[in-house]
Amino acid sequence: MSEHAPGTAALSAATAPGAAAPSAATAPGSAAAPDAPLRWAEVPTALGTLRATGTRHALVALDLPGQGRPDPRATHDPDAFPVLRRELVAYANGQPIAFTVPCDPPGTPFQHLVWEALTRIPWGETWSYGQLAAAIGRPRAVRAVAGAVGANPIAVVRPCHRVVGADGSLTGFSAGLDAKRTLLSLEGAWPRHHVAHD
Repeated sequence: MSEHAPGTAALSAATAPGAAAPSAATAPGSAAAPDAPLRWAEVPTALGTLRATGTRHALVALDLPGQGRPDPRATHDPDAFPVLRRELVAYANGQPIAFTVPCDPPGTPFQHLVWEALTRIPWGETWSYGQLAAAIGRPRAVRAVAGAVGANPIAVVRPCHRVVGADGSLTGFSAGLDAKRTLLSLEGAWPRHHVAHD
């Protein structure tokens, strides 16, 4: 397993500074055929072992260590997602990465709008839910945006961990606040983070 990046720890049950966050978004339904068989694979990294699920065409989920069980509809394929593997290992070692894997998780049009906007948050920065809502042109839909962020099925690649409270505080994260803190620390965004106040 790769060594941990300085100042970070492996996640338990969990681009260069100033550069724009990478986008791996695709339009809903554009990458994965509805009947395409699912497969899943474990991805060992310095942050722990992540689990990727998707088709031959697109990623539909990326779980952090300790998050649930493999999708029962998916077949275990230990050799799946070779490009994503390389990118995640580099990310976990603190290297600037532009994720290139297509993403096509199931979701509503609004959720997809929010999930794509997550990729605009630069490495080393955090946005508030209000800032994210404004970025999609829905400044009054902060609560709905928060719900979509919480439902994001693709961790790291679509960096929902970069969204924090209006006062800069850490807020809910499906993998736990320790995991969120670890990811932000890896990116240099915690505790010295930048957030636009509402």
